[in-house]
Amino acid sequence: MRVYFRQCSGTSDSVIGGKFIPADTLTWPQIFSVMKDDAVFEQPTEFRPERFLEADGKTSSKKQLERMVAFGMGKRVCVGEALARMELFLVLGTLLLNYRFEPTEPLNLTPNFGIVLTPKPYTCRVVPL
Repeated sequence: MRVYFRQCSGTSDSVIGGKFIPADTLTWPQIFSVMKDDAVFEQPTEFRPERFLEADGKTSSKKQLERMVAFGMGKRVCVGEALARMELFLVLGTLLLNYRFEPTEPLNLTPNFGIVLTPKPYTCRVVPL
């Protein structure tokens, strides 16, 4: 089973978003580009977890959550998305209810570039509540 996005090549010359794409050019979706698009997320390069909350600061914003494509989209969406979201909710919820996470140094959001983007190493102090 393929666990990554399918690569495609067009059978004829195309223009996508004003850019000329010659026939037989390999293309694939770039989730990084979607998640960093100003048209999708305001100030996408800033760490702002509150962007996923409604104005009351407590309720999840369904509109913003639906814009997340971390698990893919359409026919190629991750088959384990529902399980992954449920597990993330349980694990992270339990951790956040029982601990406070304090940075030990300023957070550097510049990614390490490679086959995949990865965050720079960082440390934090975990304090029981």
